[in-house]
Amino acid sequence: FYLIAETEETLDKLIRKTAKIGYESFIKGALLTPAVLPAVSPDFDPKQFSAEEANFTIVDIRNEGEVNSGKIFDQAINIPLPRLRERVREIPATKPIVVHCAAGYRSAAGSSIVAQHITDVPVFDMSDNITEYQ
Repeated sequence: FYLIAETEETLDKLIRKTAKIGYESFIKGALLTPAVLPAVSPDFDPKQFSAEEANFTIVDIRNEGEVNSGKIFDQAINIPLPRLRERVREIPATKPIVVHCAAGYRSAAGSSIVAQHITDVPVFDMSDNITEYQ
């Protein structure tokens, strides 16, 4: 399903509530109403990413418990999705950004949040391509 809200604050609450009941894997996308809808994110290219991984800032939006069981990318910055809005300034905007989660569902919301705040570089949603790296 898709989550659509009028404000970022409301959308953040909806995502948190969905995660609390364990339904985050069913979120296909999280969007603001069209009046403030962010630009469409560019397509993620797995071949380019694999060949040039060091040329990307990788943001892991999995929860701490998931990360404690093992990082997927050693150089990734871990900021759990529920804290992403308040910590987005911790993400360097010096190279393209790739956002990932465990299965690809939360990364759509995460990349949208990052792209709203960081506009100097492309922000990519790794989506379900993450399964190739696990």
